[in-house]
Formats: sequence, structure tokens, C-alpha cells
Amino acid sequence: MYAARSAEDDAEAAAKHEWMIIELVDQLCRHQSGGEMLRMWAQTEVPAEDFIMGRVGTEYLNARKNCKGMKLPHFSADPLQVGIFRLGGEPHQWMYDELSLTRLLRKCGFAGVKRVDAVSSQLDGFAQYCLDNNEDGSPYKPDSLYLEAFLR
Repeated sequence: MYAARSAEDDAEAAAKHEWMIIELVDQLCRHQSGGEMLRMWAQTEVPAEDFIMGRVGTEYLNARKNCKGMKLPHFSADPLQVGIFRLGGEPHQWMYDELSLTRLLRKCGFAGVKRVDAVSSQLDGFAQYCLDNNEDGSPYKPDSLYLEAFLR
């Protein structure tokens, strides 16, 4: 994302950079459902929308149908409400990249760790269950990381 270095002069690069920050950081830091991600998706016009659709896929398209133009509530600063939300399961507690997740899986006794796509698995018929893919075979969330491993 080298174009973001000159984002002051490039609105498209700036919009893509803003999305990448939201995509990564918001899911760890949000204190209310949807966070900044939902705020962006609820706008009448979403900057860098094609870029976002390319990264998030069906999840974005489904959410956008329901939230476009929606007026969102203000953030609650009540510590109890924030704590209940943070422990409720929506926000990520951690994010892994391929290296860190591979290391963790190996540390937990898994072997043969390899990167796969949304429809690939050593399990027979895995793709037919459409766990991570749409019926047409496209990934539900193209920005997801897919690893497969087996216990030693």
C-alpha cells in the first residue's frame, strides 16, 4: 500500500488506507457492535467501495443492504456496558497472520500446517458444506486467512 504514503494528494489511496486501518484495528478495539466498520458501511456513499468489496466480499454486500443510510447510536462510555460488550464475543481478542498462527498451531501439537483457500481441505467433500464459501465457490470473506493442520 505504497500509494498511501502520498495519500494527501490521492483521495483513493487515502480511502483505501483508512479502510485498512478500520479493517485491522477496529475489530480489536471497538466498544460497540459494528464499531467504525459499521459507521463506514452505513454512509450513503462508501469511499473505496470496490476495494472494500474485494476484501470483505459477501459479508460487506449483506451488511450494506441492511445498514446503508442508517443512523447509528452514539458510543456509550459506560465502563460496565463496554466491558459486557468486549466480553460478548464480537470484538477480536487477537489477530493472527500466517506466521503467528502457524507457530501457535505447532506449539499446540498440530503438524502439516499449510495455507489453503476457502474451499480446499484434506477432508473429503469439504467445499460442499459452504462453511467459508458462497454456493458459487467464491470465498465468503476474501480477506480471511485459511490454514489447515492435523494433530500429531
